[in-house]
Amino acid sequence: MAKAYVAGTSQKIDNAESYFAMVETSEAKRRLRDRPYIVKRPVIDSPVLKARVDHARWIVDCPNCGGAEYVWADNLFFCSLCENDYFQGQLLKVIMPSPAKKRQIETLLGLRHIVNRHWNPKETIKQLITENERHGIPAILLPGGDA
Repeated sequence: MAKAYVAGTSQKIDNAESYFAMVETSEAKRRLRDRPYIVKRPVIDSPVLKARVDHARWIVDCPNCGGAEYVWADNLFFCSLCENDYFQGQLLKVIMPSPAKKRQIETLLGLRHIVNRHWNPKETIKQLITENERHGIPAILLPGGDA
């Protein structure tokens, strides 16, 4: 019997690659298999979507149907529910934080219980540090910066 998947247990914050690589379902295997074909679709410049963290998962909200998808390393969005129908099936771009800021976000969120690993693009690193301290998590030296 396959082990149950829980976001944030294999790494601090999961993305599409880590999730689908761990989940032993035909749907997960299909998504991994189909990705090379999906990314061959045309990419449009607008709207540009911003990634966020929800329960230890990097995700992007669909601007069409309201669903959400894991973020892929290629930073291209395709909704598995509506298939980007409003955008004629074209892919949308995803903005991720800079690599340094992403590491800082993941480090700070990784100190929390999985159910409290949330971040949105409007939140600053200082706000995450303050939230952590308010919940008894001591300040730490961050990669690429300081607490």
